[in-house]
Amino acid sequence: MNVLLFAGVREKAERDTIELPIDPPVAVERVLNELAGRIPDAADLINVSRLAVDGRYMSSEEVIEATAAEVALIPPVSGG
Repeated sequence: MNVLLFAGVREKAERDTIELPIDPPVAVERVLNELAGRIPDAADLINVSRLAVDGRYMSSEEVIEATAAEVALIPPVSGG
């Protein structure tokens, strides 16, 4: 599974994407845990991020049932 990375997570990983050796069906929570394990410097940020699958935000309790065209880790945005 290829995951797009953005903002602080992308900076800490020093890349735009990361390949995870997992296939659907897989729980969103497992994907987030795998990401935190592969990018330990960004684990705190990953833990407060959301996973978007084919443009739809998913909760950590949901399962990615089929191979997705796009999986993206979306960190929280601050602004003012």
